Amino acid sequence: MKYCSFLIIIFLIISCDVHDDTDQTNFIYQNDSSHEILFTAYFNSENTGSQRIESFFLLQGEKEEFLQTPENWTGPLGTPPFWGSDSIVTIFDDTLSITYDIGRLDGNPMRIDNYSLVEGETEPYIYLFEFTNEDYERALERGRVIIPE
Repeated sequence: MKYCSFLIIIFLIISCDVHDDTDQTNFIYQNDSSHEILFTAYFNSENTGSQRIESFFLLQGEKEEFLQTPENWTGPLGTPPFWGSDSIVTIFDDTLSITYDIGRLDGNPMRIDNYSLVEGETEPYIYLFEFTNEDYERALERGRVIIPE
């Protein structure tokens, strides 16, 4: 009987998921600018052309959070959501647009360098990407104006 109990306990331990709720990386997108922001990531497919793969809208002071749990946990993820995208379009107030690809550096949400690791010594790992008025100013310099219909 002791042998059967021992096997059942071993089976339960092995079959349980070794990850708990802290085995994840949290990516937070926060709008600290004085503008409303539409954020859209695209992936280009040879068969279908450009496809939108993710989109979210942030009002002033709002935030959006993405949780990622890797298959085999090895610590914080080194790449943010949408890193595999071909481009990310950020639109401020429905009137000003700036497009990023992986090659652009400043203010690019596809590059982990532009995130702050706000909590990361232990799990969960939390990265923050803040949209500020500086991002809006960058869009004024490098982006394009959208004329409402």
